[in-house]
Amino acid sequence: MKPTGMLAITQWLNEQGSDVYLVKLSGHHEDSIHIKHITSTLWEEEMLHAYSIAKEAVIKSGVPLFFVGYSLGALLGQALILSLKEDNIFDKQILIAPATAVRNRSYTLKVFSYIHKRIMLPSFTPSPYRANNFLPFTAFEVLFRNERKLIEARYETLNIPTLIFIDPKDELISYKKLIDYTRRFELTNYEIVVLDSNLRVRQSLYHHLIVSEETMGKENWEMVTGRMTAFLFTAKTGRR
Repeated sequence: MKPTGMLAITQWLNEQGSDVYLVKLSGHHEDSIHIKHITSTLWEEEMLHAYSIAKEAVIKSGVPLFFVGYSLGALLGQALILSLKEDNIFDKQILIAPATAVRNRSYTLKVFSYIHKRIMLPSFTPSPYRANNFLPFTAFEVLFRNERKLIEARYETLNIPTLIFIDPKDELISYKKLIDYTRRFELTNYEIVVLDSNLRVRQSLYHHLIVSEETMGKENWEMVTGRMTAFLFTAKTGRR
């Protein structure tokens, strides 16, 4: 997805008084390298760079630092926390359709990639949000590798206050797996919130795309923003 796909959430956070640092991953915007040249290390470096800038800002301002991530971005945020091996990387986080629990059927791509590494897969992301018309298997390999890292580490240092939003009919992410991981790894600070799956009220044909009022539907958007307000801005830590 293009970085601009996150603007509805970014603008909403701004309206609540938050400063927002939008991470633009290479391969997802016009000024970057082509998606077929990306590496896991490159994305890790970009996430760490953005985190360092935001961390410096909150230290100067004396305010909490929140993480908000969607899909692959949510997964890379968790990989960042894991890699730093520290507590309190973020005060709270919101994960939207996080690619931390990929459906089993998606693993057929992993098997296929060993045989046909050079083949590019078509992207089904709606054109207003689509960054690339075709995706290389390397992008999926990065996804599967980082998901496996979290499981092998048993989500160590990741049990921070976390609010997850998911459409239970998500084509890529398994709602059941999210629940299972929360229980298995004793993620006591996690809360999973389910969206209404009705696509007729959305300007999208995909359950995975939930980043705005248009893609969620009005009622889902109002519920999500209401829950985010209560989660982020009504605690004693204040606003950011």
